[in-house]
Amino acid sequence: MTWTADFRATAAARLAPWLLLASCGPSQAALPPLSPSLASDSPILSSGDAAEEAARASCRTQADAFGEWLRLLRAGGLGMTALLLGDRTALVTQGGAPLDDAAPFVHLTRDEVALEGVRAGDAEELGRELARLFELRRQALEGSPFVEPTRVFLAIDADVPFRRVHEVLERARASGAARVTFAFADPTRTIAPPPPSPIDAELEGLARAATKKRERVFVELFAFVYEACPEAQEIVAQLGHAVPEIRQALEGELPGALVSCRCLPDLASARALHWALYGEPRPMSGFTVALHVGKGAPDRLVAMEPTAKWASAHREVIALGNDAAKQRVSFTLQSEGASQAPSTDDAYE
Repeated sequence: MTWTADFRATAAARLAPWLLLASCGPSQAALPPLSPSLASDSPILSSGDAAEEAARASCRTQADAFGEWLRLLRAGGLGMTALLLGDRTALVTQGGAPLDDAAPFVHLTRDEVALEGVRAGDAEELGRELARLFELRRQALEGSPFVEPTRVFLAIDADVPFRRVHEVLERARASGAARVTFAFADPTRTIAPPPPSPIDAELEGLARAATKKRERVFVELFAFVYEACPEAQEIVAQLGHAVPEIRQALEGELPGALVSCRCLPDLASARALHWALYGEPRPMSGFTVALHVGKGAPDRLVAMEPTAKWASAHREVIALGNDAAKQRVSFTLQSEGASQAPSTDDAYE
């Protein structure tokens, strides 16, 4: 595949603002059948009324199936989360809601803690970096109804003692985190990757590419795939910067754009591209808890033994139920007493 210099420049100018943030899917279901997209010599362009209506109906069917497939991808959460975990994770398996935000992602193991895939020296450094990210998110996403600037994802290996979990939770709370979403493995969301496409070679090379190159190639691939559909390119060019907002807009508006341009883009390539951006080969679910912040007693208090492994300790968190996302919850080490859960500067009144 080759592009002219003018094509590269146009693609980058129109699509880069979206893809720089979007490259950051799935309940168990069969993929909708993929019909071949209409070629440039389709009867929709050259035949009589009956053939044209048949071609339009075929295009609508393809577009609807593509929209349903995008919905399945979004149901599985952000594909980037799998990349941030690496290859040697041992998360607890637990069902829940999809991870549908671009919140900072923390991964805690017995020996280390990583933020956004980068190892933090200790919990104190983690707190400083989280505070910095929260401030950046407040500035970049101010006014967005889709993104919580002070939310954090926390994936914990099953063998981690609760003492380490408590330490990270306290640092997150002190850094400004208002809600934490505990991330769990959830294989029930898995769907199969899309079938082969003409852009597979370019997508496979992205795994070995530097970040800046990946961003540039994604921009070029998106413009290439939707080159014959200016309606689709206009949707992307006009989107904001909140990742869930982008995904919802694509899911809701791309099928109509495809119908408007008569399904001229190659839909196999389109599926491959969206899978590369959002597909979740190791899907996860989340359980969200509102952290107790500031003075006053928490609404709920969770006390556990310091040595309790997360494999069993997580059940106490899940037992909080759906109200945990609205009530203020404080965590404490059982042997230290409930009154010592918050730090001294946030003592209960």
